[in-house]
Formats: sequence, structure tokens, C-alpha cells
Amino acid sequence: MLRLCLISLAAALVVGCAEPSDKQARIRKIAEHLCSAAARGEMPETCPDVVRIVGAAKLAVMSAELRQGYTVEVRSGDTPYPLGDGSGTHHALIRAGHSGVGLRFKYDEGRDQFHILGYWTLAP
Repeated sequence: MLRLCLISLAAALVVGCAEPSDKQARIRKIAEHLCSAAARGEMPETCPDVVRIVGAAKLAVMSAELRQGYTVEVRSGDTPYPLGDGSGTHHALIRAGHSGVGLRFKYDEGRDQFHILGYWTLAP
């Protein structure tokens, strides 16, 4: 009986831990889609997994640096105040050269998509 309980607990932990990393992987794909479009000088109006794109011009300014390469770091939770207000579920930090942009996301369970809540410039 104890063995069955331990197996059930382990399975619940694995399933519970898999969900956030799935959302983080989806956000990474969103960020990479936006970065590759900006590197080509484009400002996409749509993106898979995003309800509506706002603020893509922030990335367009970095297009030359994005062409040289970039990194994307995805974190769970909102950014600290004053940038975040607690409503975000995730945020991504995009760095290219000496520039960087942060994106705040909120997961919408009903649509199974993300809202982009805002962008901010990262300190060099």
C-alpha cells in the first residue's frame, strides 16, 4: 500500500512539473518567432499561441543585433513591481548584443493561448 502511494505521489509530481515547462517551451517559441521576424525587419501581426501582438516595435529596433544572435530566458511568474502587477504568469528576457527586451505574458486557459501584457527594455 505504501509503495502504491509513493508511486502515485511520484506520478503526480511528474505531471505537475511537466505543465509549467510545457508553457515555458511555448513562450520560448513565441519569443523566437518574434525575434526571427524582427531580425528580418518584419513586425508580425499574428503569432501562434498569442491572442494579440502588442509592442513588437521594441524588437524591431533591435533587428541588426538580433541577426547576430540572441538568447531567450523564460521564467515562471510575473516580473517584480513596478514592471509587473502580479497578473502575469510568465516572462521572457531576450538579449541580443548590448540590448535586451523583457516580455510579460499571461496564460489564458479558455483560449489555451498567451496574452502579451507588455514589453520593457533591459539594462545592459
